[in-house]
Amino acid sequence: AASDVYKRQNVVYGTSEFSKDVIEKFGEDIPFVVEDENLLHPQMGFLACAIEEESPRTSDILSFVESLLVREDLHPEIENAIVISFVELDKFKELSLSIPPRINNILQKWHGDANAT
Repeated sequence: AASDVYKRQNVVYGTSEFSKDVIEKFGEDIPFVVEDENLLHPQMGFLACAIEEESPRTSDILSFVESLLVREDLHPEIENAIVISFVELDKFKELSLSIPPRINNILQKWHGDANAT
């Protein structure tokens, strides 16, 4: 199982690595991510809020989250946080935002409506 592979690996990009990167990249513009250090879902949610509030950092946030999905050492909990706590598919459409391909794939996989046009 995939979880067994992660247990055997010594180096995994998980919550603490994500938190450190989010604070480094976005802490100045989104102070809530600093306050919630090492809290994966709240931090992911604050990134989503910034996008929903049309932050000038929107493209940077999308690029960052998209880059996470390329990582081979990404812990499944990060992917889970993207699915649960990041911007929802409908919100991307509502904001007329282009969804990066990997983010789109994972959101479609978990939330996609087979009947959607």
